Amino acid sequence: SKDEGLFKDIARFRLASDSGQMALATAQIKTAFGENITGDSTKVVSELFGASAPSPSKTTELSAAVARAAPGAAQLGFSPQETMAATSIISKVVGVEEAGTQMASFNRSVMKDANRFKGKSILETVENVEKSGMTEERLLDLFGRHEAVNAYLLMAKNKDAIRALEADTVKAGQEQRVKNKIAL
Repeated sequence: SKDEGLFKDIARFRLASDSGQMALATAQIKTAFGENITGDSTKVVSELFGASAPSPSKTTELSAAVARAAPGAAQLGFSPQETMAATSIISKVVGVEEAGTQMASFNRSVMKDANRFKGKSILETVENVEKSGMTEERLLDLFGRHEAVNAYLLMAKNKDAIRALEADTVKAGQEQRVKNKIAL
């Protein structure tokens, strides 16, 4: 299959620490959001490389972290690219695996109050909460979990970086950037 060839090339050119794990995570991301939204694996992997810049060595780990956050993000109507960017930015502070855990926790917490946040992007959700000027204690009441509060605080502090990385991630997907890394 086309996907099999893509991930064999990724392994051959050593573009990922574990192309099998990346293939699985890519499939999970496509399943969660729907391929009509994500596009094909080449686009998703290109976006993951875009989101993991400037540390492409972390792309495999980022793919797994995004796959963990994807089901909740998709249910809330968040875009795959914003989910990738937010997870990547959070990972710069807490590490990639913990970033996936925190994003998944944030998404689960937001789902409890889905009517309030329905149809908003991740950053619109963050800005909506910011406007309320809650203390950390009140945030814990709202989100229910420390991981979700931490994700919120990191995203609130890094909104411009998330926006910029989301734009780069979208562009990487449009350019199918992974093809530049593979001698096709």
